[in-house]
Amino acid sequence: MKVAIHDRTQDVSPEVKTYVEDKVIGLADHFDLISAAEVEFDRDLKKRREPLHVVKVTLHLVGHRLRDLRASETGHDQLATFDLLMAKIDGEVTRLKEQVRAHPQRRPDYGRFERLAPALVTPPGHVPAPPASDLQ
Repeated sequence: MKVAIHDRTQDVSPEVKTYVEDKVIGLADHFDLISAAEVEFDRDLKKRREPLHVVKVTLHLVGHRLRDLRASETGHDQLATFDLLMAKIDGEVTRLKEQVRAHPQRRPDYGRFERLAPALVTPPGHVPAPPASDLQ
């Protein structure tokens, strides 16, 4: 899985980047339909004494019927904000996993086909058993 970390603050240390990568890859091990992830670190500079850290995660999923999962979190501590975000996105992934499992792909009903056309299903050279009324 590909993990892209975007640092808009120039404030994220390499240790935090490896921690983020390990956590996101662990999330992908939990749900195998995740193809790529993007993590963005930013700051909210709106009229505050101390700017807030903003962390956003986008999980790109395999398949055209599944939408990408997005979540964001804001807080004073960068690593704590990321951990809160991972708890939030883990809940979304768990809910999506249950939905995918609850709606499996439809499979063709081969039993119906066998009942309608038994001659097409029997192997060549096979002699069908006579009906029970002919045995007497």
